[in-house]
Amino acid sequence: MTKHTDSGCLYNDTIETRAREIFAEDRQHVYQYTDRMFAGLMIVQWIGAILAALYISPLTWEGASSAIHIHVWLAVFLGGILASFPVYLAWRPIAGIPTRYVMAISQVLFSSLLIHLMGGRIETHFHVFGSLAFLAMYRDWKVLIPATLIVAVDHLLRGIYWPESVYGISGVILLRSFEHAAWVLFEDFFLILSCRNSVKEMMASARQRAELESTKYAAEAADRAKSEFLANMSHEIRTPLNGILGFTDVMIQGIANTENERREYLGHLQTSGRHLLELINNILDISKIEAGQMTIELRSCSPHQVISEVLSIMRVQAQRKNIDLEYKWHSQAPESITTDPTKLRQMLLNLVGNAIKFTERGSVKIEVQLDTTQHEPLLILDVIDSGIGIPLEKRANLFEPFVQADSSVVRKFGGTGLGLAISRRIARALGGDVVIKDTQGSGTTFRITIDTGSLDDIFMLPAPSSDALQSQRENSQKEIIHLPPAKVLLVEDGEINRKLIEAVLAESGLEIEIAENGQIGVEKALQNNYDIILMDMQMPVKDGYTAATELRQSGIETPIIAMTAHAMLDDEQKCLAAGCSGYLSKPINISRLLTTVADALYVPHQVDAIDTQAAEAEDHERNENPLTSSLPTHKPVFAKVVVKFVEYLEKQLVLIQEAIDNEDHARLAWVAHDLKGTAGSAGFADFTEPAFRLELMGKNKDLHAAQASLVELTKLSKRIVVPEMEVLA
Repeated sequence: MTKHTDSGCLYNDTIETRAREIFAEDRQHVYQYTDRMFAGLMIVQWIGAILAALYISPLTWEGASSAIHIHVWLAVFLGGILASFPVYLAWRPIAGIPTRYVMAISQVLFSSLLIHLMGGRIETHFHVFGSLAFLAMYRDWKVLIPATLIVAVDHLLRGIYWPESVYGISGVILLRSFEHAAWVLFEDFFLILSCRNSVKEMMASARQRAELESTKYAAEAADRAKSEFLANMSHEIRTPLNGILGFTDVMIQGIANTENERREYLGHLQTSGRHLLELINNILDISKIEAGQMTIELRSCSPHQVISEVLSIMRVQAQRKNIDLEYKWHSQAPESITTDPTKLRQMLLNLVGNAIKFTERGSVKIEVQLDTTQHEPLLILDVIDSGIGIPLEKRANLFEPFVQADSSVVRKFGGTGLGLAISRRIARALGGDVVIKDTQGSGTTFRITIDTGSLDDIFMLPAPSSDALQSQRENSQKEIIHLPPAKVLLVEDGEINRKLIEAVLAESGLEIEIAENGQIGVEKALQNNYDIILMDMQMPVKDGYTAATELRQSGIETPIIAMTAHAMLDDEQKCLAAGCSGYLSKPINISRLLTTVADALYVPHQVDAIDTQAAEAEDHERNENPLTSSLPTHKPVFAKVVVKFVEYLEKQLVLIQEAIDNEDHARLAWVAHDLKGTAGSAGFADFTEPAFRLELMGKNKDLHAAQASLVELTKLSKRIVVPEMEVLA
């Protein structure tokens, strides 16, 4: 599922508003242009009326004496009055409604004057129809109404009282007046249609211009953003590259004289490389988000488990800086919510990582609560640190890409300035947001809100104790995965990658065979038996996707681990769809490589302790001792959770046995996945690893070691100590 917003509606509303503005501007221009055209026409008509009067009847005679004819005076003075007022209005800065109606009335009155001066000649009546056609240039059909009424009333009244002035005859013929009015209405009908169509065309043109403007502005903004992005990206990439290239030159030239110096320079190389990798990953993420291609995969997951995983990952960094990493619920915890756990984990890793980075002493806390007061329930996560804080004036652009509080932050603490931008976009895609809260004194609090989906029929756990989240062993011992003898086919075209992976796996006791491309890899896999196949996905001759698909179609069930420099979620899904069992992104992390291989071989993770005998004794003691929940079961509400979990566990073990007996891989994976999350929430972390192995076996459709993991779960279940009934009373 993907979250949608109403941004499209807002975009359309903006275009419609701009289109109406353009339409109003164009219409005002039409009004003003037509006003001035009529002003010129009025002057021409006035001069024409005078000339016509002088030509047709310049003088009036009474016997032998003559005088200037009344028609001449009518043409001069009445024509001047009819022309002067419209001309004055037409040349004002703003063309208003009164101007159009004055023009309409003056124009048809001019028609009446000309008809009168010409003695009612039928040809002059065409001036009326021409005047109405000119008025239609306003594209406002309402101006035709007063013009039509004046023509009709003028013809009717003069046809009754002075027919010679309008029809050139002395007899009264009312039918002719009605006939003239009918022809005027006939013309009006088509002129009104023309006006309405013209207005529609103007509006369509305005919308098209508004869309073009919006597209132009968007393109210009995108171009500016792209230029800024590339400038920032160039600067950010060059910084770690300078460190990598510089210290590489130092090592090649042998400037490092002592082992300590060499280790120091190698440490700088590693730090720069990791920073560059983080930067590239963040750039890929923000680019995909900005392009609208971020995929949100909503599914049921345990928020408690996601947060616990984040704390487990970040605890090492916190311990290095000697700061506390704490976690607390302020409400009941839903056993599961519907969200994208991968994206939620990414947000928390960004924010908790920043909090640890900017905190020199004190603590980093995650405080969680469920808000059910809204229309839809929300999960609220506050990431609180006691670090340097963020000034108010620096917060406005904090969530923009490549923005940090100030340049000194980059120099002192590092970072790309993309984490917060990515986190906010992810949170909004999950139906919430990321904001910075106002805090008093030092420190910073970022608040994440996400939509939980429906919580109907979801079991509510009491607020988990922070003690339940502490790892069973918090020490600085280095984790070493011991792998049994196994045969590995490494399909990789890159020589450096081949040497690195071969060295790491050989050191762990594995037998390695090499294939330089997918074609050779398929041939070797079909001819020999391997315990695991490591497959690069981008190779010449035949790529990893094709090779994995062909192997699965040939019946090869050996676990295939994909290795690719493409690090997006869609790329992982593409690898799994091709038949791969697991996924590793490049550059290869040694610890993750060994862990992934161990999981594929179903090897439990072991830790080399400083004191091996003490560790073995501790392991034996732990495997024999009673198993108690890390929840505070002295409180009845937590004790009931443990009792409920024991009842649930018995049913799950039966379901697992049935799935193994029936070779129902999908059901086994689902039941084991559910047990893995629920056991952690109930405070029994010992169940997580065997349940995870069963889940992998179900997904990989390989049940040869499933019974052993079920036996391990059964033994763990028998060690559980159920709280005394007195506690539950």
